[in-house]
Amino acid sequence: MTVEPFCHGTYQGTEFTPVTFEIAQKQKVALCLCKGTGNAHFFCDRTHTSL
Repeated sequence: MTVEPFCHGTYQGTEFTPVTFEIAQKQKVALCLCKGTGNAHFFCDRTHTSL
């Protein structure tokens, strides 16, 4: 079971590395879980709709 977006170490041995970010003010955001986003901070840009 994947518990993304929280790091649990299963990336080890893959091309993925952990990325940390901070949200400075309270807001709703959508994090990318398909890993296809072009957004540098891994927020969802709806790339998944064309995969």
